[in-house]
Amino acid sequence: MRVPRMSLLSITNLILFLCGCLSNALNTGYKSYKGYAILTVQPGSQKDMEILRKLDSMFEEPMDYLKEPHGLRDKGQILVSPENLLLVKVFLNDHRIPFTTKPIHIGPARSRRALRPTDPYQLSEIVTSYLSYDDQMQYLDKTAAAFPYTTQIKNIGTSTEGRAIKIIKIGFPSPTNQPKPIIWVDAGIHAREWISYSVALFFIQQLTQNQKYSSVIKLIDFVIAPNVNPDGYEYSRTKDRFWRKTRSKHGDNRCYGSDGNRNYPFHFGEEGVTWNSCSEVYPGPYERSEPEVAALVREIMAYRQDIKAYVSLHSYGQEILYPWGHRTGVYPPDVNDLKAVAKKMAEAIQRFDGTVYNVLNSGDGLYPASGASDDWAKSAGVKYSFTIELSPDNLM
Repeated sequence: MRVPRMSLLSITNLILFLCGCLSNALNTGYKSYKGYAILTVQPGSQKDMEILRKLDSMFEEPMDYLKEPHGLRDKGQILVSPENLLLVKVFLNDHRIPFTTKPIHIGPARSRRALRPTDPYQLSEIVTSYLSYDDQMQYLDKTAAAFPYTTQIKNIGTSTEGRAIKIIKIGFPSPTNQPKPIIWVDAGIHAREWISYSVALFFIQQLTQNQKYSSVIKLIDFVIAPNVNPDGYEYSRTKDRFWRKTRSKHGDNRCYGSDGNRNYPFHFGEEGVTWNSCSEVYPGPYERSEPEVAALVREIMAYRQDIKAYVSLHSYGQEILYPWGHRTGVYPPDVNDLKAVAKKMAEAIQRFDGTVYNVLNSGDGLYPASGASDDWAKSAGVKYSFTIELSPDNLM
């Protein structure tokens, strides 16, 4: 993997660290997806978009979009169960929505050696395999031990199942003792989006071990949370490859988990959610009900005067999304600034390796989604707030 170039003060070049490719070798847990399929749709008109929205009303739970179509002619990909597959195909055919179908094949889980405390971490460990939560945290601790002058580890909270939510702050001490500008990056709020964790770890590895970026971290601090949904991530590794939510259980809810990216305290529960606890977009019973989200909110609020950019890593789609996402057709007053920076980010990626990222508003696609982290960070005063949907652009 080539190492991206980064300019001295350029926030836009941050994204060059955040490129990844979704591995074709998907690990699996115990849940079988035999008979499931991925349906790819590509709405060509607003009428098509409305028809796709009506598809949800046919079932108890909304469609599970692995990739939502963010606008016309943008592909969407839906994970469909064998029980619903025929009905969905008939519906799309009846409404003349073109689609393609691909069966899901999840190969057997590949075991990897357990890392001993004395084992060195190589770049290949990060870019060729998906580390377990324990190995991810061991990597953070080893990094802090190896680079004590430029790194600090902090445990900002615990998950429902008691796993630590850790952040790492990377940067040389301020020569003036005044706070330095901060770029905040977090990853993995949606458990099944494994590439986001690896990209965050790659980012940490480059900032700490590649000397060409030492001038950058003299001027900017980076705060990186590489795994903000550890319970969901481990469940997706060991039980259910497509598990997306946290692992909380609230009251007499029938199902486990909430969508952490709909649990933030900004327009909570208004759009793009369902109150069925079994849904992939169940936002939780109340804002910040998820301890992972509550911890992140507390910490970002503590840093917010110094955070100049917030980036939440997701997958997939090759998209840079800017607020607002809680309602269609509503934008921040400085939306042109957000779009300008996002476009420069996309241009930097394309110059680097030819990969095309689209710049889109997060609320103008198939569904708005209220209670998302990028919306909340923007509302809390962070000037540049983005969600990055990493590579690839589709799974077909």
